Amino acid sequence: MLMQRRQAISLKAGNYSQSRFQMVQHLTYCRRLSHNGASNKTRLFQTPGNHIAYLYTKKVLMRLSKTKKDVSSAYRGSMCAKCMRDRISCDLLFSKKCVAQQQMQMSL
Repeated sequence: MLMQRRQAISLKAGNYSQSRFQMVQHLTYCRRLSHNGASNKTRLFQTPGNHIAYLYTKKVLMRLSKTKKDVSSAYRGSMCAKCMRDRISCDLLFSKKCVAQQQMQMSL
């Protein structure tokens, strides 16, 4: 309460700092959609007239080329997750079987 009184007195006397009580420019969306959804993402930019405005950004995948949108995993997404898991487990079991056979031959 005391701090508020001191601020009020200093404002009346004209002793205030510009950075503390600086006005902020009010921004509104330019388009009809007024909600901050996935299709309405914006970023701030400064116009040549020294105003701050919204710049609408496109979605991330829309900015990429077609070759960069595909899946970067094994088999490039041509196989479902269950088939992929089965193939990996079969390969693992086969490699363990080969190692066991080699150890059996070494012991004989």
